[in-house]
Amino acid sequence: MDGTELAGSPGTVTSRDGTSIAFDRVGDGPVLLVVGGALSTAASFAGLARRCAGFSTVVCWDRRGRGRSGDRAPHRVADEVGDLVALCDEVGPPALCYGHSSGGLLALAAAATGAPIGRLVCYEPPFLAGDRSRRLPVGLAGELADLVAAGRREQAVEAFLAHGTGMAPADLEALRSQPVWASMASLAHTLPYDVALCVGEQAVGDADVAAVTAPTLVLAGGESRGMIREATTDLADRLSDGCLEVVAGQRHVVESAALAPILEDALPDRRGEP
Repeated sequence: MDGTELAGSPGTVTSRDGTSIAFDRVGDGPVLLVVGGALSTAASFAGLARRCAGFSTVVCWDRRGRGRSGDRAPHRVADEVGDLVALCDEVGPPALCYGHSSGGLLALAAAATGAPIGRLVCYEPPFLAGDRSRRLPVGLAGELADLVAAGRREQAVEAFLAHGTGMAPADLEALRSQPVWASMASLAHTLPYDVALCVGEQAVGDADVAAVTAPTLVLAGGESRGMIREATTDLADRLSDGCLEVVAGQRHVVESAALAPILEDALPDRRGEP
């Protein structure tokens, strides 16, 4: 992901609960809607948008509570699904919806409700249904919310990365020294939103996946192992029209240069389909 500014046409749409959702649109062609995961904003996908603007109209948005978008308490996954549906109404039905990590789960949840999405591409969505042994720590969402409420935003990010993603201590220490760390801390209050997509009463589960009829490509990084690889394989197997593709040389933070050609090929009109 690329954290530079997205030089596109900005806009806003009002979601069904009255929340203002900000988005940026760039390029020309069939609509490609990008759904970010934890600790990301529309600007996080500026590099990907630049690469995809030549073959699609790329729409990147700030999920609620992030960037220029509003928020409303209490958070509900259904309201974020409503945000995505409102965007579809505003920019036109997306020929392709790309979701990264928990953003992939949000895209699947929207597709399960009948959102007008032509195709889906999900990169390493943390699908934790089915095999109940693969779980996030009990109470993680509450722990993160408590840390943020106490003003301990950096500790919340650390807890999420260490306990929620399994990031090694050495990698976490290296990340703390990067410029992006301050931006991640500023988004710490939205981490419980992403956890809610993965585990708990609102999580995307087996029934949601069974309701998805849109053709779905599930991507896994070639360097990713363990729970991530198991989750992507499990999800692809459970989808009625799903397949799994491994992106060589990539980890969870996928390079735009590796992802853009896959998205171009996944567009329906690039496949000789209506």
